[in-house]
Amino acid sequence: MMMLKKMGSDIGSLSERWCLMYRVEAIFRFIEALGRGDPIAWGLVGIFAIIGAGLGLFTWKISRDLKREDEERKNRYRRKPRPKSD
Repeated sequence: MMMLKKMGSDIGSLSERWCLMYRVEAIFRFIEALGRGDPIAWGLVGIFAIIGAGLGLFTWKISRDLKREDEERKNRYRRKPRPKSD
């Protein structure tokens, strides 16, 4: 905590320092709760993991569909070679 007080002098107003200290303290308490095996903390981690995985799969599917659509469009509208006239 002493290190954070030293860093806090560069931050600005007193309210900003308190806000930062509260956030850091809340994060440390959350990590300690995870270490103790608190089911609510682990449930929160699980919810964020599920949301993150869902968003990741959604973006992967969208990008895959867009690539397929681009390939189909490229093949559909590709210039056809002119027949050689002898």
